This record gives sequence, structure tokens and C-alpha cells, in this order.
Amino acid sequence: MNSTRRETLRKLGWVFYRCTCNNDEGWNYSKRMITREIRNDITNSNTPGIDRFLGDNLKMRFIEN
Repeated sequence: MNSTRRETLRKLGWVFYRCTCNNDEGWNYSKRMITREIRNDITNSNTPGIDRFLGDNLKMRFIEN
């Protein structure tokens, strides 16, 4: 990733909303799987430097009400 793009994209991420209050075990499992799969995709990406860039800038937020 070139330095100009790195300077522009300081944070990147996703927000996940929990839409039901049932099944806490399932919700916790889903959060672990989402986090693991996103991290695996980044690690296995062919894009040069993406793992270093996103490692510092990727944010995932899980919101529960």
C-alpha cells in the first residue's frame, strides 16, 4: 500500500449489531468466528503490506442492546 493511501485510511472497520437477545452462546460464537475469519482473510491476502496496515488500523465493533 502506498504511503498516500496509508495516510488517508487511518481507520477501517465494521460494526455488527445484535438484533436479538436470545442465545448468548450463539452470539459469542458468531463474534469469535467473524473476528477469526476476517483476520485469516487479511493474513492470507495477496495484497502487499495489508496485514501490517490493517493490523494497526482495523476496528471491529460489536453492539448489543
